[in-house]
Amino acid sequence: MDISTKEGAEPHEAACDVSRSQQWELLVDRAAQEVRIRNYATGMFLTHTGQPTDGAPARQRRASDSPALTARWTYFLDQSGLVAFAQKGNHLYFLGLDDWNGAAEGRAPPAIGTTANYYHSPSLRFRYGDAAFRG
Repeated sequence: MDISTKEGAEPHEAACDVSRSQQWELLVDRAAQEVRIRNYATGMFLTHTGQPTDGAPARQRRASDSPALTARWTYFLDQSGLVAFAQKGNHLYFLGLDDWNGAAEGRAPPAIGTTANYYHSPSLRFRYGDAAFRG
């Protein structure tokens, strides 16, 4: 997942090049089972609209917006170690590829937003190599 440096920019899927714009810090609150997602290059937080709409955009906002409900994501771990991020307050809309069905067929555009978690699509899961979610 990559993003430009502008406030309000939307993330997109990109080939991994280990640039700072592709690195995300997770600020985890285990007690609340929530996380705030901050980009290393920009210092801005990934936010959602809070609306239950397929393809709703995710955007980065400045740090002063980070306490807002829309900057908080509920997280879920599966048995394989993948993590999913849902809109805080709405556990049906997950962060991931807007066209999850096209991704399963290898033809998805790179847009990332929030979409309904149909069929537990792997396009709505992220691999995270840290122990942040485990006690």
